[in-house]
Amino acid sequence: MAAEKLDYLRVFRRYNLDPDEPFSDSFIAQIASLHDDEFFDIDHPSDDEDVPKASGSQQPADGSQTSTASSTPDFIKYRTLRELLPLLVAELKQTFPHGADSVGRLLSVEYRYRADGSLIDNRIFPMDDGALDSYIGGTMQWWKAEREPKGVQIEDAWKCLYCEFAEVCTWRKSMDEGRLRSSRERLEVKRKNSGQ
Repeated sequence: MAAEKLDYLRVFRRYNLDPDEPFSDSFIAQIASLHDDEFFDIDHPSDDEDVPKASGSQQPADGSQTSTASSTPDFIKYRTLRELLPLLVAELKQTFPHGADSVGRLLSVEYRYRADGSLIDNRIFPMDDGALDSYIGGTMQWWKAEREPKGVQIEDAWKCLYCEFAEVCTWRKSMDEGRLRSSRERLEVKRKNSGQ
């Protein structure tokens, strides 16, 4: 997004969103209550300002007009996702003035419990394009059924405590069997060495 390379319409298609479907009135009301300065065109005259004043209306001595209309503008600038895109792009340019170079090289990954969203762990690590591409490529191979599942590195085995498949995980079972076999072999070697 910061590099201005994201095809927003492709994202809309991916999630089956119609970019031209008007926002619901309740959604507009909720968003407008939070961001009325952005969501409404305050420079656009309201309907009340288009109506001529009654002949007996009073104006202040300085010539300015007083408005009896509501202070909330009624012209909505963004009625669809497509109309909202220029605002998103402008906000991204303001947030990331140097494009992709504005984004730091640290990544933060949060692991959350699915049932209640509570935080399990948070890891921060430096961004490495090659490592990330390799990791995503390997993960996508599994999702596309192009490879068998494989277990995590031993330092990430804590994740198994929260895994919904832990009870039926063949990787965990084979790791446990391997550790048990290794322990038995070491005990056998010790027993043989102490008997000599």
